[in-house]
Amino acid sequence: MVAISSTTTAVGSLGKAFSYFGDGSIRAEHINPGSSTLFGTVLSASDSFIVVGASDVDEAYVYNPDGNLSITLSPATSGVGFGSAVAIFSSFIVVGAPESNNRSGSVFVYSTPGFSLLFEINNSASFNGFGSSVDVSDDYIIVGNDSNSIVGLFSTSNGNLVRELQGDANNVNFGFSVSVTNNVAFIGDNGSSTEEGKVWIYSIADVNLQAAVSSLNSAPGDNFGMSVKGNNFIFLVGQDNNGNAAGSAYIFNLDPFGLSQIITSTSPINNDRFGSSVSISKDDRIAVGKPGDDAFYLEKFCELL
Repeated sequence: MVAISSTTTAVGSLGKAFSYFGDGSIRAEHINPGSSTLFGTVLSASDSFIVVGASDVDEAYVYNPDGNLSITLSPATSGVGFGSAVAIFSSFIVVGAPESNNRSGSVFVYSTPGFSLLFEINNSASFNGFGSSVDVSDDYIIVGNDSNSIVGLFSTSNGNLVRELQGDANNVNFGFSVSVTNNVAFIGDNGSSTEEGKVWIYSIADVNLQAAVSSLNSAPGDNFGMSVKGNNFIFLVGQDNNGNAAGSAYIFNLDPFGLSQIITSTSPINNDRFGSSVSISKDDRIAVGKPGDDAFYLEKFCELL
């Protein structure tokens, strides 16, 4: 798992989490403070903090980039999958708890740096697994669920529903991955053994679907869209090919819209799962996970015009 900000890169694997400087040199190891066996598999990063989810113990750990634990976040009740998904941006931390309320799910929103609970967003619909994927910007919180039909967009000011976003008749895992800025929402569907993956891009201002993209080498089981992350200029989509081939990551421009670059591993091998996680900072620093080889890819994106 990878997450990147303008100054910090966070990388996690089963039982471990690390932070790195901008040049890729290691900064600190973030020690698991509890008994979680899933520590490091879910994380998010800002310039000031790194959040690591631990859903098996219903906790989320907030560290500074130097590895010091700032606080442990947890809900009032256990067994809710708290920490299944986490996101941090600016002054907000969002933690998904998709097992709460009999699998209806909920999302907890905290402030930084005080770490007080601002509000809880409960699932107002009958979807299972609300909170299984989350992201946050200054203005919006985007939340996926297991329904494969609707992804919710909520206000960071009060948690109210802003609008619901829908895919199309060929959805398989719509909302498997999500990303949001103040202007654009990105929703990934990693497909299945019979359906290719896709990513939907929505303009938040006019509620219109801007585009839907798939892999240039699209095929059922490619896992295109299993990870997605965007800013206001470009977005990044991971395709790990379900371990059957070396993975890749696609960089798309938003304006003018189109594919800009395809990233592959410098040493591609089957089952490297390159692209299983992707991240991009607001200044176009890119990170791509490669868990099959215990590695990650780091680049500053500069398009040649």
